[in-house]
Amino acid sequence: MKFKYIIILLVCASIQISSQAQEKEEIVQTLNTNIEDFWNEPDADFIVKSYPTNWKDATGVVIASKSILRFDKKTKNKLFSSAEKIVIYEQTRLKIALNDKDAINDYSEVYFRFRNKKDGFKAKIIKPDGKEETLDLSAAITVENESEVNQRFLGFWDRSNSKANGYFKLAVPNLQEGDILEYAYEHFNELPITGENYYEFEPVYYLCNRYYPVLIQKIEIQTDNKSYVNAKSINGAPEFKEITGNDFNTFKWEDKNRDAVKDTRWVNEYLTMPMVKFQIVYSKNNDNGLAFISNKGELKKSILAEELANKVRRLYNLMDSKVSYYLFFKTQSSIDALKYGAQELKEEIKKELKRLGTKEMGDEEYIKAVYYVMRHHFAVYERDLSSQYTAYLFIEFLEHHKIPVDLVITTNKNITSLDNLVFKEELVWLIKVNNKYIFNFSKNSNLYDVEASCADNDAYIIPLEKNAPAQKIKLPATVAENNIEIQNLKVTLNKNLQFEIEKETNYKGISKELNSNGILTYSNVYDNDYMNYNGEDAADKLSSAAQDNLFERRRKRDENYKEMKPKYMKMELDNVFDNVVSYNKFKILSDGRNYKKNELKYTESYVLADMYKKAGANILLPLNALFGKQNQVKQDEQVRDYDIDFFYPRTIKWNLIFTIPDGYISQGLNDLNYNVDNETGSFISSAKIEANTLIITAVKQYKQVNIKKEKWQSVLQFLDAGYNFSQKKILLRKNK
Repeated sequence: MKFKYIIILLVCASIQISSQAQEKEEIVQTLNTNIEDFWNEPDADFIVKSYPTNWKDATGVVIASKSILRFDKKTKNKLFSSAEKIVIYEQTRLKIALNDKDAINDYSEVYFRFRNKKDGFKAKIIKPDGKEETLDLSAAITVENESEVNQRFLGFWDRSNSKANGYFKLAVPNLQEGDILEYAYEHFNELPITGENYYEFEPVYYLCNRYYPVLIQKIEIQTDNKSYVNAKSINGAPEFKEITGNDFNTFKWEDKNRDAVKDTRWVNEYLTMPMVKFQIVYSKNNDNGLAFISNKGELKKSILAEELANKVRRLYNLMDSKVSYYLFFKTQSSIDALKYGAQELKEEIKKELKRLGTKEMGDEEYIKAVYYVMRHHFAVYERDLSSQYTAYLFIEFLEHHKIPVDLVITTNKNITSLDNLVFKEELVWLIKVNNKYIFNFSKNSNLYDVEASCADNDAYIIPLEKNAPAQKIKLPATVAENNIEIQNLKVTLNKNLQFEIEKETNYKGISKELNSNGILTYSNVYDNDYMNYNGEDAADKLSSAAQDNLFERRRKRDENYKEMKPKYMKMELDNVFDNVVSYNKFKILSDGRNYKKNELKYTESYVLADMYKKAGANILLPLNALFGKQNQVKQDEQVRDYDIDFFYPRTIKWNLIFTIPDGYISQGLNDLNYNVDNETGSFISSAKIEANTLIITAVKQYKQVNIKKEKWQSVLQFLDAGYNFSQKKILLRKNK
């Protein structure tokens, strides 16, 4: 009987394997069939096998790249009803020369999608002798974790919507230097729009220069008569060419002979490099008053100040009635879909402000109350608001308190400048009150904090009165002295010649905001957030049983935090040092989330090993390496192609006190003295001995944010000083 059961199990397993094999065979056949026409389409660009000789030493070369995007509104008629949708056909074909081992590693695996029965894919390898080998897709395996999918194989739609499900991975066998990889995919996507009057697809930002040099690249967009294209070419990128048709409008873009990107650090790519950006907008009613669209068949390439002001006012005025979840919470819905009204949110905050007695408050006290109440009710509970909605609520509350306030519009400098604004998504909303600016909050920000991505930006004050002109202004800049990181280290050498370190770190300004999330992970600081505005603990409103349940859940959570926090911090430390023996203690002294106590401060202790070298009885110690990694600019980076962008100005200070072991004296202090100071930045360090302690101090400043490439040598001076300092060692000589 047991033998019979074994036979049955083997037969069932065989049937299952056979079924899976048949299913994969059908998938491969479908993929090949769907892509066949596009794959076999005559195209002179893909016949080319050679490229300029000056690219022979490049890791790889994109010989040809072509993408076609077609947006087509479909209506499926049924009895008594109809289903509307936008169908997005996406086709891409690439041909890439793999010149060295790095390129082979980049393309040792290819990824393709089978999410829809209309998806297609095909790939082949062209050997140096001209022999072609079509890849066998049946050897591919399903990608279980979406994060594993190599981004270069995602289509425009999947990249924009963070979708990587339904992908397969295929190892490319026998790749060698000089091979050419050619592949093509076709994706079929559907967007239901029944009842929708308006929809904006995510903008696409396409940089002309890539990691590999590009011989030729093309993009073609086809839209029906209800879809529109916004597009902008920047920094010398070619423009889209328009071909207007009866049913479809076609927009073609072509670019040739782009060198590979050499500068990979401190580059604001979207503002300095040649780029084309575009967005598809569906508008059922051809409404170009609200949408950033033009007439049918015309590209929208720019927005004048007057036009921008009118659109912003209209968006603002919509927030009192039909409010789109999409506008404020960045989820995909239409303007007519009322999912969370502005009035509901306003009433929620209004009740809390009333309980605080804000009617009797002075202006400044009231502004603080509004900020911290809103931060508590939204950001702390992960109900993130768009900058548009935050600005709207602030204006409504401040005007109710008779406080004059201005609506201000700018952009994120990492995405675009105000002059190159062309998408509604590029707008950043904020307010001006009492000559100060209030940006959208995060769960760790404070009132009047400067938003790094908007500092020193051009902006417009938009009056809410109809047809009032916009006023162009400059937002405040921030300086290195406002954004500070201070590290105080006490270091001793144990009997195993390991560094035992006690460290206190203090962040202020933008440096605080950018580091808060990581430092406050696995901490319970948010439990008492209500105290920042003299509010009430939500637990006080619960029944006794509910309170007990809440406190028990918090207790278990805190136990987990206690275990996870040192693991998390050690993992962060492992990114700086590869020799962390143990992480022993962590304590928050100040979370920096209070208007008066706005510094983030914490202490920690850990042990580092294997950082010494013995020279007989003497010891060489890289004490200055404990300050962390310093930027090294290698020889091939000495010449700069693009302007430098350090994101925000800042100051970093290090103070190290090292206890010299008994029986030793310290030498080599003069090698730690640096004094480089110029208009772009500085690095100043010194070392001295007091009693049995060695004291090393250093200060590094990034004084300017945006620096012309012509001043690169000045930048190199303080960067090189910091790196050279980090490579020096202290000699502990045995005292005879």
